[in-house]
Amino acid sequence: MPDSEPLSLVSLREAGGGDSVPPPPPPDEPRPQRSLRRLWWPGAAVAGVTLLAGAVFVLAPSGRPALGRPRPAVSPSGGPSAARPAPAAVAEAASGPIGGPIPDARFAPGACVVLPPTGADRHQTVFLDPGHGGPDPGTIGITEGGHAVDESALTLSTALAAAPLLRGQGYRVVLSRTGNSTVGVMGAGDLLSGTFTGQGALKDLTARAACANLARAAALVSIHYNAGGSPANAGMVTIYDDVRPFSARSLRLASLLQTEILASMNGRGWGIPDSGVRNDASAGGTAIDAADRAYGRLVLLGPAAEGYLATPSEMPGAVVEPLFITDPFEASIAAGAAGQQAIAAGIVRAVDTFLQPTPSNAP
Repeated sequence: MPDSEPLSLVSLREAGGGDSVPPPPPPDEPRPQRSLRRLWWPGAAVAGVTLLAGAVFVLAPSGRPALGRPRPAVSPSGGPSAARPAPAAVAEAASGPIGGPIPDARFAPGACVVLPPTGADRHQTVFLDPGHGGPDPGTIGITEGGHAVDESALTLSTALAAAPLLRGQGYRVVLSRTGNSTVGVMGAGDLLSGTFTGQGALKDLTARAACANLARAAALVSIHYNAGGSPANAGMVTIYDDVRPFSARSLRLASLLQTEILASMNGRGWGIPDSGVRNDASAGGTAIDAADRAYGRLVLLGPAAEGYLATPSEMPGAVVEPLFITDPFEASIAAGAAGQQAIAAGIVRAVDTFLQPTPSNAP
């Protein structure tokens, strides 16, 4: 299936096979100590690849030393290709009934797709947003085997790994996209030389928020991978917005995601550094355009702003960035089935804890 073709509901059911290979047990060679910085760069390509229009980046010290950690061996084939998610992952995510896309003219084919629960219905919806897609591959990383991986494919594979686990727990899952496509329908002025303009990037992000709102999601989780300018950049960070009426709940969700995903990854001996939970204002950097610079928040998480963002997301949410794919060690984990399953398991544990009916998370 070409990368540009979104996955149809039929292909979601029928796809199979795949060659994603989990990393073998790591040898005893320690990872050298190193300092951490954080570079959040959605909509961008690095390592000599052209920077896309609408790139956002920030460079900030994490305040934590890097952890010495073992280096996993790469599979004999040189590591998995991440041009698109493994068909087996797609088939597993769609196992059981498919509710179909939420009908709305703003959504591209294959976008805003409902996956009903396969376990006892909890009558709650989780919105999973694989970051980037279509004209925006996100960050380009390199595995230890020398294979290029693009963020948009890894975020989709990770979301597709989490979806069946959430469904099995009784949650209705809504995916912002199910293929290598935009979420919003692009029109005049949205693309320039095949990449987003500021207008197009905003349209795609607001379509994701609209999908979450129409789904009446109880929690929003947007999946990204991080990028850095040197091998010293490593570790996990989670971002939330601190000025919404439900910010305390967003912080709780972000903190659970940070804790559970790290525990899941580091339970496998990978030693991923903890770069903490941050608000989306402190995580900001070079903006898409002047309007985005004035806004100063992440569109998917932030509040309404007159003349810029009319319909923000309406539920607690967080952006997770579990790994730096510009670090070959972390890129190899992100591109492997074992890494994606570990991250997915952490997402599910965090969301399940967050959505349990307790006084602390009551509406």
